[in-house]
Amino acid sequence: MSDSMVRRAELTPKLVFEIDPPKTGERWVADTKIKGFGLRLWSTASGGQKAFAIRAAKRNGKMIRKTYDPNIAWRRRLGFSYADREDKFGLGEYLEDARDWAKDEIDRIKGKLTGTEQAWIEHRAVGELVKSLPLGRAGDSLLRGLKLNNASQKYLDRLDKLFASKMETPLAKLKPGQVARALARADLSAGNVRTLRSFVSQILERGASFHGPLGRFHDEFASSFSTEWDRVRKVRYPALNKLSDKRYRQIFDILESETEYWQQALAIRIYFEFRAPLTRILRAEWNQIYGPHWYPYAPDEKEFWFECRENIENDAKRILDQIRQLGAPEFDGNRFWFPTNFPRRYGHIRSVEHVWRLTLRRCGLRYYPLREFSRSYREFNNPSYYISFLRQYKPIFDNALNVAELSKKVALARKT
Repeated sequence: MSDSMVRRAELTPKLVFEIDPPKTGERWVADTKIKGFGLRLWSTASGGQKAFAIRAAKRNGKMIRKTYDPNIAWRRRLGFSYADREDKFGLGEYLEDARDWAKDEIDRIKGKLTGTEQAWIEHRAVGELVKSLPLGRAGDSLLRGLKLNNASQKYLDRLDKLFASKMETPLAKLKPGQVARALARADLSAGNVRTLRSFVSQILERGASFHGPLGRFHDEFASSFSTEWDRVRKVRYPALNKLSDKRYRQIFDILESETEYWQQALAIRIYFEFRAPLTRILRAEWNQIYGPHWYPYAPDEKEFWFECRENIENDAKRILDQIRQLGAPEFDGNRFWFPTNFPRRYGHIRSVEHVWRLTLRRCGLRYYPLREFSRSYREFNNPSYYISFLRQYKPIFDNALNVAELSKKVALARKT
């Protein structure tokens, strides 16, 4: 291909889409962002074709040409539909995938580590360093990371006060049961114990993103803590722990069959299915449901910087369907699950106490506060279950890593 047939330009999806193949012969549009990568256009009997390709020389000077196959795009491999992006630019939609492919292929041709290989080596090196971090040092790093990402100052102050671990055992050598027992038996309030449990889980969850085996610690720790917590936590009404499944079913049947006060009854019923506070149940809105999840908190309400969501499945899904059906005749289109016709500021019911007392009388049970009664059925929300926000942040162990050691490992890998 002669130089006269070569054009240089920064490729864009629109340019790739709009440029026409030549009527005869072949043409090359060299991408100015990546040397050796470009758009190949050629004439055919049916009107011409175009494809992303590379042209690069090996160390011995031999020229190598390769054509990009859109079927290898990572978005396709993960089931991503380009139709979701409206497919405005045809082949141009694959430009960034093709650039990534080109970088790796050109590196291979020139005998270098590809970006993917280098990232993997660095990830492995970071993993080795992370697993050797003591728990206390890892906790300090996590606190710094949370602060950099604008976590609630109230949450940071609380954690800083609670977490004062001087434990020098490396993360990879920690024993889940031992940590769980120490935490469950700490001389702290129940709320503070759960906050610390969440924090320790976040340390291990973050560490697992660099060193996979730490994920097993997280799972075992969660299970061990649940067992230890059940053994030691103080219950205000011990008799509630002796209630049988048959008793709960009786209560649930009464709540689900209530017709006059169906809103209060079903609010109580779904409270037993979810872990969110009752106040969030009463003010819940239909537009807080996305797919199979209910998100009871808006982003600016996440005081402790965790994503809280409730799974809508089985009984919870059935009850929500019942709430929607019963509310349709009178409140169709209202944003609340439990709206009210009374001229109140918030437009939703505010109390279920009357119906709760009535239900207990119908079951022949003495009065217990709903909060304590529900606690005996399921534990309240624990923020450690919902830390996906943290996964979106930049690596928070940066300040604790030995960058010089990491650089040596990468340099060694390049030589070999």
